[in-house]
Amino acid sequence: MTSEMQSVELQLTLTDITKHYGATAALSGFDLEIKGGECLAIVGENGAGKSTLLKIISGQIRPDQGRLQFCGEPFRPNGPREALRQGVAIVHQELCLASHLSVEANIMLGREPNRLGWRSARKCRALARNFLAQLDRSDLPLNTLVGELSPGMKQIVEIARALASDARVLLLDEPTSSLSQADTERLFQAIERLKKRGLAIVFISHALEEVDRVADRIAVLRDGQLVRVAKKTEWDRNSLISAMVGRSVEDLYPDRNRNLESKLVDPSELARIVFESDSVSGRMLPLDVSFKVSGGRIFGIAGLIGSGRTELARVIMGLDPQKSGQLKLSGKLISDRARTRDRMKSGLGLLSEDRAGEGLALNRTVEENMLYPTYARSSRFGLIFQSKSRQRAEGWVKRLGIKCQSSQQTVRRLSGGNQQKVALARLFDQQGDVLILDEPTRGVDVGAKVEIYRMIRQKADEGRAVIVISSYLPELLGLCDDLAVMHNGKLSETKPVEEWSQEQIMRIATMAGSASVEEGQP
Repeated sequence: MTSEMQSVELQLTLTDITKHYGATAALSGFDLEIKGGECLAIVGENGAGKSTLLKIISGQIRPDQGRLQFCGEPFRPNGPREALRQGVAIVHQELCLASHLSVEANIMLGREPNRLGWRSARKCRALARNFLAQLDRSDLPLNTLVGELSPGMKQIVEIARALASDARVLLLDEPTSSLSQADTERLFQAIERLKKRGLAIVFISHALEEVDRVADRIAVLRDGQLVRVAKKTEWDRNSLISAMVGRSVEDLYPDRNRNLESKLVDPSELARIVFESDSVSGRMLPLDVSFKVSGGRIFGIAGLIGSGRTELARVIMGLDPQKSGQLKLSGKLISDRARTRDRMKSGLGLLSEDRAGEGLALNRTVEENMLYPTYARSSRFGLIFQSKSRQRAEGWVKRLGIKCQSSQQTVRRLSGGNQQKVALARLFDQQGDVLILDEPTRGVDVGAKVEIYRMIRQKADEGRAVIVISSYLPELLGLCDDLAVMHNGKLSETKPVEEWSQEQIMRIATMAGSASVEEGQP
């Protein structure tokens, strides 16, 4: 690719693209133009066809009918490797990295500069640093094993690897799902630089604020069809959501005072401390964390990736060792030696941020993933009544709007957003007293978010203590009752959510020192 390449020269055209999976039309008669020098955002609900579209463009699957043209020439790659050689790179939502290799090796894998068959280690390092610098992350150590990185840092490495391919079309599938706000902004700045070099960027995201920030044009998919594609200036938020879901969405977040009015919770329950952390520390993180959550309340934890939020959740669940402090559930001490299974039986439940690695068994069915911890409810004398378990699973499929052929379909074949709904269904089905949700709406469309927020609020209304960890500040401010901010492993003072602003949260989350966090001053 040359810097002199004009944006009008680069154009990927899709005509009458159709793809079926059995009787289901994932895409139907799809026409689209992708132009150099611009960012095209593609939005739609889970199952609308976005991932199928990217798989066709990147050569992972072939359409049943239709044609693709790249710069006026037929484009029919026989797989992702050939598509990459022709200039089309994709960054998947579920990352494809070699965990046992270093950052440098992952970025340069298959692209190592060599002379007469000899690899140049010096040039490899220089190139890897350059690609990370384009994302403003030249501080990331090149010799670190990727398996030791946080999900956000892995995302950075994946994007840097795509840049190393010298792609002319860059497909980004939920690229910010694991990024902090600072890294998200760095990515957007990198996208602007790549557009100026003539690259075509295809950006898929469920965060409409991000779409508004980065897109030049927006295309809306619904049920495998292109509803409308137009310049960003021709859309407003309401028209965009209506086009995505086929209806208007009035209120994104449920009324946090509804539990008081509906009297679903006895007033005495609201004053009862269901969960308490007293000066809890892990092996590295968190550090001396104290907070309390009452029944009927949603407690939000904000902070940057790597601040210790996820580590806190893992310590609570017994997944990581607890170095000091005490955890209490309904006033009873939780032994620091208690296994995760025992903690789940006592009433603790966790939705992991690492959906593919920890949250789901991708090769098992929807039903098995949902009900594995609670199959006993569908059994008698040790025998599982299949009809009862299937009925329960299909009930969750309907309630959460999970798009699948049936509850017997393997989870691996679902879209990322629908996989997230399966993980949520398993947590909700456990009926624990304390629900810990780490990035609960990662990769979930706006229509499904409304339903998930409603169900989270309903769980609180029933008297449960809910802990929500999220990088998305509007979500925390709109959903939670109380909120604290984590920075360098320490948790700030807890305050009612009405007393927080996004500016205050970010000031604590990004401060250079930790004194104010220790003192609880925003």
